[in-house]
Amino acid sequence: MQVPQPLPNMEGPEAAEPSAGVAAPRDEFEAGPAGAAPGSANAAEPSTQVFDDGSRLYRFPDGRTASLPSAEHHHTFAAQQLAQRLGIDENTASTRVRELASRLGPNGDTVLADALATGRMNVGLAGISGPTGGARSAADLEATRAELSRLSGRQVGPMLDNPNNAANAFVASANRQQQETLRQLLDFNRDAGVTTNVSVHSNGVNALSEALRERREARLGQVNLVDVNVAGNRAAATEQLQRIVQASDRTSLTTTAADMALRLSRADGPMRTLIGAAAAAGVHHIRVLAGSEHGLADVREQLERQGRTGPLDFRRDPVTGNTSPVSPQSWASLRYQYNNGRMIYVP
Repeated sequence: MQVPQPLPNMEGPEAAEPSAGVAAPRDEFEAGPAGAAPGSANAAEPSTQVFDDGSRLYRFPDGRTASLPSAEHHHTFAAQQLAQRLGIDENTASTRVRELASRLGPNGDTVLADALATGRMNVGLAGISGPTGGARSAADLEATRAELSRLSGRQVGPMLDNPNNAANAFVASANRQQQETLRQLLDFNRDAGVTTNVSVHSNGVNALSEALRERREARLGQVNLVDVNVAGNRAAATEQLQRIVQASDRTSLTTTAADMALRLSRADGPMRTLIGAAAAAGVHHIRVLAGSEHGLADVREQLERQGRTGPLDFRRDPVTGNTSPVSPQSWASLRYQYNNGRMIYVP
């Protein structure tokens, strides 16, 4: 059966409407979480209309549309697209799609087909799975995906679990399963011409940094880091974050100044290591919240109370390349001073 091809250049809603033979839409158009900055890559996210048979219609803010056939054809669609883009035979492409899709769970074919239809993939990297570790339940993984979507302003698609435990977090150890799947996704998206945006919580940053060590040619779009669990040594933490900054179009960090969970790692909390390392690495925007909770839902609630920017934020100067406090006076009122990549407490 011939599978429909994406329609990236269609203009006008009349041409883009599904035929009468397509099932009624299951959901209204979903434009993505609020919070995307106008003119940013976030703002270019397409809205998605999903039909009962799994077919999809995407509308981009600039008027473009793209389509995806019913769910039973997602694997064939992805294989055909990959074969065309790489100039390889369809059987070889099908094998590659199947191998990667199997690592992404039961909807792996849909994840890859969606990326090929829209030209982008929003990947989520989870932190450790509680003190004792282990695989998350489907419900817990979905809750993590939803919170990262709200915090990043993009609908996270593939959500990569992290079975690490507290001992792994203490030494900022990457989860090898998460790292390997991410590496394969980076390879796939590079070859297929798909833009990769990444949203990361806590220990997930170590898998991202290690994957980029292995794939130094990788290019990312937007990277959003949330209370990330970096190495305890400031120089090592700076190197970790530099790999991410250098690979991305824009990297942002949201962290809570008194994060109790990060205080239990060798990094000893954001004030001692993370903020200074992020500034030294050139992170474009660092949001610092005056809170102590580490969970994604808690960070989101604190962010909603304080707003998207605040007096404790850091921003990168595009002229000098330096990342420094927006308001040194606000930090001084808390008896802190930022100096040469360090937050110094002044009694």
